[in-house]
Amino acid sequence: MFDKLQAAEDRYEEISHKLSDPDVINNQDEYKKYMKEYSDLEEIVQKYREYTKVTKEIEEARELLDQTLDKDFREMVQQEFQEAQEKLEVIKRQLKILIVPKDPNDDKNVIVEIRGGAGGEEAALFAGVLFRAMTKYDRKKTLEV
Repeated sequence: MFDKLQAAEDRYEEISHKLSDPDVINNQDEYKKYMKEYSDLEEIVQKYREYTKVTKEIEEARELLDQTLDKDFREMVQQEFQEAQEKLEVIKRQLKILIVPKDPNDDKNVIVEIRGGAGGEEAALFAGVLFRAMTKYDRKKTLEV
């Protein structure tokens, strides 16, 4: 898993350098392609960098705990160590989700048809409620972007 993440980070850096190349900037098709790949990798790379940072924090805390420390400082380091371990577990779960291959249809638009169908007035009321819920969800997601 970490080999894939390191490879993704290397590719991210490579694309970052290509995006600053004037030849790539002048070729809009190539620039779009690299920007798409760059944005796809960005979240994974940021999470991986966060993972490496937290791992280093855990190692540093572990080294400090191996030394002779006064009581208050040891408690503080122990608390930071535990918090970092909890944070590391959360990051690991998020990374596992992020490295799952994306569906090729994820970037495509969707058309949804909502009908009352069989059931008379209740079916029509339910279709109306469903339509309003979908519309609100769409507006919320559109505003977040």
